[in-house]
Amino acid sequence: MEEDEKTRVLILQPGKIEQDLEFDLVPIKDYKDFKYEALSYAWGDPTLTHPAYCSGMEKKITANLDAALRRLRHSHNARCLWVDAICVDQNNNDEKARQVNMMQEIYENAKQVIIWLGAPLAHDSLAFESLRRLQGSLEKPGNNWFSIALGWYRGQDEKFYAGGAHRWALTAEIEYEHLVNLLCRPWFTRTWVIQEVASAKNAIVLYGQRSMQWEAFADTYIKLGDHFLPVTQFRDQQPLHSLESIGAIEDARRAHSGPLTMSLFHILVATSYSQCNDPRDKVFAVQGLARDWIPHQSTPKLESVKALQQGTVMAVDYTLPVTEIFTQFAVSDSKLYRDLRSLSCAMGPNPTCHGLPSWVPDWTSIYNTYPFVRFSDRTQFSASGRMKAVAWHSHKQKFFHVTGKVVDKISVLGQIPDFAKAIGVFEITKEKLGELRKSLKWLQDCEMIALSTDPTQKQSGDLWRTMVCGLTGEGFPAPAKYAEYFSDYMRFLSGDNNSASAPDLFLDFLNDARGFAVGVRGTHEKLPKGHALIEASIYRWASRRRLCKTKNGRLGFAPKAAQEGDLICVLYGGEVPYVLRPWKHGYFLVIGECYLDGIMHGEGLSEDAPSKVFKLL
Repeated sequence: MEEDEKTRVLILQPGKIEQDLEFDLVPIKDYKDFKYEALSYAWGDPTLTHPAYCSGMEKKITANLDAALRRLRHSHNARCLWVDAICVDQNNNDEKARQVNMMQEIYENAKQVIIWLGAPLAHDSLAFESLRRLQGSLEKPGNNWFSIALGWYRGQDEKFYAGGAHRWALTAEIEYEHLVNLLCRPWFTRTWVIQEVASAKNAIVLYGQRSMQWEAFADTYIKLGDHFLPVTQFRDQQPLHSLESIGAIEDARRAHSGPLTMSLFHILVATSYSQCNDPRDKVFAVQGLARDWIPHQSTPKLESVKALQQGTVMAVDYTLPVTEIFTQFAVSDSKLYRDLRSLSCAMGPNPTCHGLPSWVPDWTSIYNTYPFVRFSDRTQFSASGRMKAVAWHSHKQKFFHVTGKVVDKISVLGQIPDFAKAIGVFEITKEKLGELRKSLKWLQDCEMIALSTDPTQKQSGDLWRTMVCGLTGEGFPAPAKYAEYFSDYMRFLSGDNNSASAPDLFLDFLNDARGFAVGVRGTHEKLPKGHALIEASIYRWASRRRLCKTKNGRLGFAPKAAQEGDLICVLYGGEVPYVLRPWKHGYFLVIGECYLDGIMHGEGLSEDAPSKVFKLL
């Protein structure tokens, strides 16, 4: 490819479905020269290939790409496409780096981005019909289509549903299993699709012969997740991760087209569930969307100019090892913003395959994709009182020196959380009942830890704030009325002399429903909205951490990798406290961020402990 050429486009020749695929590659110097469509797809198994013919020369392409091109090929007219596996020389690292720098431009200038989910499996094409039905229901103004109700419903499919899920449209006409299966398609796991769709002027989803506009597709799935449908209640993590990817794409689309922008750090956190064959692409595949990256343009943005001046540019270079790329980002981000947010995504003492320092996030395996610092604009946390970081890196960037003080030490740790939502249960099964019992036991264990030492302390009253980490499910400061909500929620789960526990209540529903072929019982009894609010907060914040009690009697939530004896420190420039572990020769390992009730707003700065420099290994 010549220096003055932007990229290549693929001219797909017309043909019938059974004919060989034939195309030509044409270089372009100006995007206006061709009205092309860009393909967004999963490459698929590289060992399963089919022949295609580029200007008469045979070229091997994956089976999934073969299926996509056959679906897109016109019978009588040529079609102009951009397809990464063909239009970019994948064996030329210099060309790959140059094209990656321009990837946002390529998708942004396409007249349409085509999302190919693959050839449909048996009956999964019904998912599109279900999405259309749901979209129509959701768009009706004032339609409270999912209520928080008790009781049960037995459908014609002989499955048992909780009262909150009972809507004839949902159970009789909506193929929710197929909706979940669709989220398991490989496309949702790819890191590259975030930038590809976020940059698009217009995007359409294709699944076999079915099609749907991306905006409608994404909006419906996001609302499904928000209303506790089974998409978010399956133990298999892939549907949950796919919902995360859809949300990340929509966040990036809004940031790309509106006045608000996202930093590379926030994009990396939001896309941490996604995967790529080359771990370096965890950064390269999304940095074109970031406000603090130097794009391949003649007029970089203000933040990019600042980054350039400070030497914090992230260059696309496939000759660099992944360790150096991840470390370079951690160093660049702390220099550019003078804060310590990357420590919130540190992996602790557990070594990864990349051998990174404990203070450098491994973006291929972040254990908690909801760190508090992801929502800095909402939480109002300021553990170090809005101080700027007093920190520096060693010459070879092996060590990170940060200044702060020790404010407490972990003395007791709770069990690893095993939390399941009881509000908005969709399908009632024995497995779901088992999850609810484990969840109740974990919450009761947390209560016992809170009251285990000095019951005269206010910890019974402080527990509610700790269990939600002081936040609503959306990340805003939790109001005082959450104390009452938490008390009522725990009473609902545990039961009392006048009512059964939540697991026993659902067991009664299940046993009752088995006596009827089809029927509805008890759905008129509604649950308080506060139950769902408390549950959303616990699920988002506490369920991803471990309850801890400190030497000074404070309650908090620490990373799952924390141990008794670990130090809780306020580091200058940190929005939240951090858990550090003393290591050999005076060094410390970063375990991760934590919530500690009573020191989230600068109170720890008044502790008597002197300031010191922590050498992070």
